[in-house]
Amino acid sequence: MKKLVLFFHCLAVMLLSGCVTTGAKFDNSVKVDSDKSALYLMRQSKFVGALICRPVIIDEVEKGCLTNGGFLRVDLEPGEHVITMPKVNRSDWFKELKVNGTFNPGKIYYLEWTGELVNLNVLPMGALTNVEGETQSMLIEHTESGALSILKGLRNSN
Repeated sequence: MKKLVLFFHCLAVMLLSGCVTTGAKFDNSVKVDSDKSALYLMRQSKFVGALICRPVIIDEVEKGCLTNGGFLRVDLEPGEHVITMPKVNRSDWFKELKVNGTFNPGKIYYLEWTGELVNLNVLPMGALTNVEGETQSMLIEHTESGALSILKGLRNSN
């Protein structure tokens, strides 16, 4: 019996370990050249959409993807940019998110992607359960001090 419990425990650990970001932890280096802009995109660890690495597209060029519990730094030329985080596949509950922003030279910007379930309905149907609801995703701008406290708990998505 102990071997069976140990087997299932190890199996659960192996299956769940794929749900976390494994990159390097944030190292507090937030410098940017005076003629560039930097953008930190953050995603705190949440259950909803945890398996999806959310693509980050800036000006129609893919810059990487944002993992659950991860961050991504993108260096940009100053000026106007379009940030897009598209729907990944049909099973992705979150819609495409697109925002425009003006980035100034020598400045660092901090945006947090978050997705929430709203109006969730769980309907038991005999042996099955039907889940219906809506989702809402957004990019939240943070101050440097607020962002640094979040970044300390995240790992690099690259």
